[in-house]
Amino acid sequence: WNKKQLLLRKIHGYSLFSSNVRYLTISILLSIMLAYTTHILFGSKILLFIIMSIAIIQHLLQIAYIKYLEKYFKDLMREI
Repeated sequence: WNKKQLLLRKIHGYSLFSSNVRYLTISILLSIMLAYTTHILFGSKILLFIIMSIAIIQHLLQIAYIKYLEKYFKDLMREI
């Protein structure tokens, strides 16, 4: 990242998590809609369980990665 951009983000209190809340919310809602549609079409609770398990793992990984990047950017901002 450019030092000027990082400094501006530091001044304005930039947070990766807060800037990605909309993305995470839409992603979670789409996963729920997919699981519901799959349950309606196929009527299989096992398939629904598999899809929801994968979706939960995916979203937890996304949140963990965003938190990791946020920590990385904070460390970079401290260096500036």
